[in-house]
Amino acid sequence: MGRILKSEGVGFISVKEKKKTSEALLPYPRNPGTYRYWSFCTKTEFARALRKSGFRVIRFMKHLEPEVNGSKTTWLCFFVKNRLA
Repeated sequence: MGRILKSEGVGFISVKEKKKTSEALLPYPRNPGTYRYWSFCTKTEFARALRKSGFRVIRFMKHLEPEVNGSKTTWLCFFVKNRLA
């Protein structure tokens, strides 16, 4: 993303928050029999990965979303800029 983000551009990245496990293979509700691989992170882990990749976080927020099965998903939402911008 750093190569395609314009010098003054803002990027948006969201990841599912880590709760119990770091990764999982979960059923995809829109296509029965299909599974999706998920990797979960804490805010600190993903912010560190973004900085290491040359980004600076300009805004962070959490988004709570109810899932089909009733459990809640927390999305970690990062707005970033290239470090050199």
